Amino acid sequence: MAPFSLFHTARTHTFTNQTASGADTATAITYNTSASSHNVSIDGTDASKIVFAKSGIYRLNFSAEITSSSSSTVTFYFWPRINGVNIANSTMVTTLHNNGQKKIISRSVVFNVNANDYLQLMFAVDSTNGSLSTTAATAFCPASPSVTLSVAELYVP
Repeated sequence: MAPFSLFHTARTHTFTNQTASGADTATAITYNTSASSHNVSIDGTDASKIVFAKSGIYRLNFSAEITSSSSSTVTFYFWPRINGVNIANSTMVTTLHNNGQKKIISRSVVFNVNANDYLQLMFAVDSTNGSLSTTAATAFCPASPSVTLSVAELYVP
């Protein structure tokens, strides 16, 4: 029986606010910090691409802090792409209803990838009043990233 490896993980996040390219426009989430990596890295020329060094089965845990700067309802959409292709039946949808409202959205999924495949996490909003937001550190708590992605190897042959 091949060994399972739940201890090899990679984690990346971004401490910058991110806005969509426009209303109802797919926008790739970018990353600017890698807290750890094991067979997974941020692409050197495109910070939206997470590249897998080895074929295998990986569990991805994604979270984003979303915010609205409008008193009107803002709808957010999130989905993954592998090698530039949207993954069918994978979109998460959530809404914010108040100006200044924040919410954390998250999901865990399992992917089977080949060596050198890349993952992109995409988002769109129906209004440019919605964004992915970081929260600055205060005297009593550290900063929060706008996006966190953790990747765990479940099986790498």
